[in-house]
Amino acid sequence: MAVLLSDVLMKRSRDRGPRPFLTLAQIRTVITQSVNYPTHDGTDPASARALLLFQTTTQQTWLVMTERRLYCILDDRRKPAPHINWSMAMSEVVSDGKLQLEISFDEQAPVSSKSGLVHFGPKHRNWLYSKKLFASEPIALQLDRFLRGG
Repeated sequence: MAVLLSDVLMKRSRDRGPRPFLTLAQIRTVITQSVNYPTHDGTDPASARALLLFQTTTQQTWLVMTERRLYCILDDRRKPAPHINWSMAMSEVVSDGKLQLEISFDEQAPVSSKSGLVHFGPKHRNWLYSKKLFASEPIALQLDRFLRGG
């Protein structure tokens, strides 16, 4: 009976289970993998600010902000590495201390009692957020403060 190497590797991967989530410091360095990083950012990832937006046992979604760009990163433990879902220039987010990016919430279609939907302008819609992460203060206030750099 022939055994394929891919079958052995898949079984080994399943036996070990999902990888651990990346640490905050590791999440910050993920931005260097963005196609926009070398030409449009280039700032020190250690100085980036991060906000955990969504969290389950298998996934975390982070917003990571530098002086020049805002990144949305999905850290899915079932995948080999995190993925940068999107990024945008900070000039599209904040200008002269005023929020330029329209942030809205889908109150008509609640996802569950544990999560909701947030939209980052017209291009980045239907992103899940965990209500437990914003229990101490409404998500709208925390996002506003985070994006303004406060």
